[in-house]
Amino acid sequence: MLYIEQLGLNRYTLIHYPKALIHTWLAWQETPAMPMGQAITAQVLSYNAEIANKVVEWLKRLFELADV
Repeated sequence: MLYIEQLGLNRYTLIHYPKALIHTWLAWQETPAMPMGQAITAQVLSYNAEIANKVVEWLKRLFELADV
């Protein structure tokens, strides 16, 4: 459980935890808070870049945690 969840500061349910993490990641990008669909269309990540592999692995871990 995240610190903000422990303090009861989160405004999302645990089912929306993965979505909250993805939007947090998008908020830290060069163009912050880009909508998820626009980020995919704009090819924020290149499928053959090392960072893309890291994000894919992160998403796999993220959705594994969501199944808990």
